[in-house]
Amino acid sequence: MIVTQSFFQAPICVFAATLLHLVAAEFDCEEKKIVSRSCTTELACIYEENHQGREGYSRYCRCKTVISDLPLPDNTLTFNLFRTVCSQQTSQLQELWINDAELEYIDSDILFRYPKLKYLNLAGNNIFFNFSEKAWALTHLDVSNNGLNVILPDHLKNFKSLKMVNVSFNRLDQINDCFDQLQELEEIYLNNNQLTSISNDEFGHLVKLKNLQELYLNSNELSSIDKQHFIQLPNLKILKIGNNLITELGSQYIFKSLEELHCENNQIKNIDKNAMNKLENLTVLNISNNNMEKLEADTFSSANKLQVVDIHSNMLTVVDPNNFQNFKNVSILNFHNNSLTEKVISCDNVDNLKSVNVLYLSFNKISEIYDCTFAKLENLTKLSLLANQLEKIPPSTFNALTKLQELNLAENQITDIPEGTFNNLKELKSLNMSNNNLTAFDLDKLNNNRKLKNFDIKHNQLSDLDLALLKSNLPALQTVDFDVSLIKCDKYANVFEYFEKKNVEIASCRNRIECCVSSSVNVTLIGIIAAAIIVCLLAVIGLFAIICKCCKPNSSKYSVHMVPVPQSP
Repeated sequence: MIVTQSFFQAPICVFAATLLHLVAAEFDCEEKKIVSRSCTTELACIYEENHQGREGYSRYCRCKTVISDLPLPDNTLTFNLFRTVCSQQTSQLQELWINDAELEYIDSDILFRYPKLKYLNLAGNNIFFNFSEKAWALTHLDVSNNGLNVILPDHLKNFKSLKMVNVSFNRLDQINDCFDQLQELEEIYLNNNQLTSISNDEFGHLVKLKNLQELYLNSNELSSIDKQHFIQLPNLKILKIGNNLITELGSQYIFKSLEELHCENNQIKNIDKNAMNKLENLTVLNISNNNMEKLEADTFSSANKLQVVDIHSNMLTVVDPNNFQNFKNVSILNFHNNSLTEKVISCDNVDNLKSVNVLYLSFNKISEIYDCTFAKLENLTKLSLLANQLEKIPPSTFNALTKLQELNLAENQITDIPEGTFNNLKELKSLNMSNNNLTAFDLDKLNNNRKLKNFDIKHNQLSDLDLALLKSNLPALQTVDFDVSLIKCDKYANVFEYFEKKNVEIASCRNRIECCVSSSVNVTLIGIIAAAIIVCLLAVIGLFAIICKCCKPNSSKYSVHMVPVPQSP
C-alpha cells in the first residue's frame, strides 16, 4: 500500500453532527484533480528507492478522495449516498476513513461493492456493529473513541480476515470472548479503557489467537498481570502494560518471542530476579516512572539482546554491577531522575557499555567522575550529567568520546574546567555548562570544537568573558546564552554585528540593541536603586532626629504655675 506520508498524518476535521468528513484512498484514477460537489479526487504520488529503476527511484501513484460537509440523514452512510457523491471511486478502493461525524450506521453494501477495501477507520463516531458477512475482506478495523461499553462476539464474527483491531479510548471493562473467531489477528489495541483485571477465562480466549504479536493494554486500571497468562502467548512480540496500577513483576514470565516490554508509569517496587529469565529476544525495556529502589543481581541475566533500557524516574539507589554485563548491546540507557551515586558509573561498570550511544545520568547524586569513567564509550553521541553534585572534572574525562555531539553539565557545582577537557570532542554540537560555580572560563578551551552550534554558560560567577573568541573559535554557532552583565557593547560591537549577520541567537536578548539596552539599563537601574536606598536612609535618619527632639524632656529648673484668682463679690 503506497500513499503519501502527509496523507497518513493529516488530521481529520470535525464537523457538526449531521456532516460527514471522509477520506478514501488506493484506487486507480487519472492523473488530474477531479472536483465534484463536496468531493475532491486527486492523484497522490511518492517516489520510493529502487536501485533498478531510473535514477534509482520508482514512482508510485494512487488516488485519494476527500468528502467534506456531506449531510448524513439519520447519521447513516448508505451505499447510494456514497456512490452518488463520489462516482469516481471504483472497485479498487482499499482504504476508507470516516472520523468524527457521529456516524452510527454504515451500509454493508459499501463493503460488498468494494471487495478490495482492507482498511476501515471509524474512529470518533457512535458506531453500532451491524456488519454482515460482507466484511470478511477487511484486515484493519479502527473503532476507537466510539463510546463502546461492550463488544460481543457477534459484533466481530464476520471479520474473518482481520489482522488489526483498535478498540482503544472506549469504556470497556472486560474483554470476554469477543475476539474468539478472529484467528488471523496480529494486533489488538485495548489501551485507554476501563479494564481492572483480566480473568483466566478472558486470557483463555486470547490464547486461541496463535498469530497475536502485539497487545496494547496500557492506560487502564490493571493492578496485576498473572504470569500464567503470558506463558500461553508464545508469539507475542510487543506488550504494553504501562499507565496501570501494577505493583510487581513476578518470576518466570515466559515470552519466547517478546521484543518490547513497556510497563512504565505503574507502581512497581520490585522486579523478581527470575522475571526476565526467558526474555532472550527482548530489545526494548521501559520500566520508567515506578517505585523501584534497587536492581538485584542478574535481573537481566538472559536478556542479552537489549538495545534500549529506560529506568528513569524511579527511586534507585543501587544497581548491582552484574546487570551491566548484560548491557553490552544497549545503545540507549536512561537512569535519569533516580538517587544514584558515582558507584553506578564505576569504571568496571561503564566498561560494559561499549555500544551505548545515549547515556542519561541527569538528576542523580553523582559527586565525582574519574579519568576512566567514560574511557571505553567510544560510540557515545549524547551524555547528560545535568543536575548532579559534580565539583570538578578530570582533564582527560572525555578524551575517548570522539563521536560525542551533545554534552550537558548544567546545574552542578563545577568551579573550573581544566585545560584540554574538550580537545577531543571535535563532533560536539551542543554544550551546556549553565548554573555552575565557574569564576572564569577561557573560550580558547573550545578552539577544537568548530562544529559547536549551541553553547550555554549562563548563571555562573563569571565577571568577564572574551566574546570575540565566540566569533573566531565557533564558526558554526547558532545559539549562545550568557549573563547580560557580561555584555560590553562598545568593546564587542563587531561581534554583535557578526551575530546579526549570521543569525546567531543570543538567548538572553533577541538582538544587539536589546542586549546593549538591557546591559545599560541594568547598570543604570543599579545606580538608581543605590541612590534611592541612600535617600531613604537619610530620610529615616532625619525623621528619627525630629522625633527625638520632640520627645526630649525640658531641662529648665524653673516652672510657672497658673493659679486662678477668685473674684470679689
